[in-house]
Amino acid sequence: MQQINLRAITIKQLETFVAVADGGSFRLAAEVLRRSQSAISAQIQQLEQELGVAVFHRTTRRVELTAEGKRFLQHARRAFGELSTGVRDIQEIVEYKQGRIHLACSPTVGGGWLPRLVADFQAAYPEVVLHMREAHAYDMLEDVRNQNADFGIGPTIATETAFDFRELWEEDICAVVSRPSVFDARSTITLKEIANHPVLVMPRNSAIRRMVDEAFSSIGITLTPKIEVLHYHTLLGMAAAGLGVAILPRLALTTVSQRNLRGLTISSPRLRRSVSVISLRGRAFSPATARFVQLLERRGATAKHAAASLLRGGKGSPSRGSGRG
Repeated sequence: MQQINLRAITIKQLETFVAVADGGSFRLAAEVLRRSQSAISAQIQQLEQELGVAVFHRTTRRVELTAEGKRFLQHARRAFGELSTGVRDIQEIVEYKQGRIHLACSPTVGGGWLPRLVADFQAAYPEVVLHMREAHAYDMLEDVRNQNADFGIGPTIATETAFDFRELWEEDICAVVSRPSVFDARSTITLKEIANHPVLVMPRNSAIRRMVDEAFSSIGITLTPKIEVLHYHTLLGMAAAGLGVAILPRLALTTVSQRNLRGLTISSPRLRRSVSVISLRGRAFSPATARFVQLLERRGATAKHAAASLLRGGKGSPSRGSGRG
């Protein structure tokens, strides 16, 4: 039995074979494919040599399929159909008519800044399916590392060298207190002052908690929180009830009504975080993901302006939501 070299059978040969079979003529196939008749004949001869059988009966008036040719035509059509479908799928992905985006984000980003951007993206690219998971910083990094997420949106962590961090904006970490309170005449507060009050914080797997622990340690204080919760929205509720001082990114204040809350700038030492697009170093984005990231980077300037406005005492545009800090 002749061993057929599948690598020697080309797409052009299959295309030529199907065209001749459909037209019943080398001349018609040449017109459809815009090639010379001799080129069509040469392609069929090469295909027959590789298959080891004739696929056409040649007569002076017409070209007809052999029995082997009829059987091979079914497979050739199927193979060509699969290839055409694959090409169309790729073209649609490139044109953003389809595709999937898997992103992970910190809860303060997911609860406040991101929803409007997602709505705008979905309006422009309705066929793209977006999967979003909220996670604290180090859990989010694991999602990106394990490729469960294409990228993350969260705090820049300089020690994590396996990732690229593309900064979107920078913001203060602030002390959130209730209205009214003993802090009503204040706009700033120090960590030492905060330590004299019940402290409300996020869990240890959040980047902000590690930052806060290190900041207290730098001034010789071991932080013993009064309340530690998973959801930043819960932390805001605790602060609004007058249970203590919550330490959160200022962005968190844009996700709730600020009627019962105030954000005080922590002045000594001043705490700030950078929020970035986080991706695995060297990993390329799909076309849909790349377009979404472009939109993120454009909106980053707007978020930076909003953070500056909040720092000056503005309230921003509150939108209600819940999340984990």
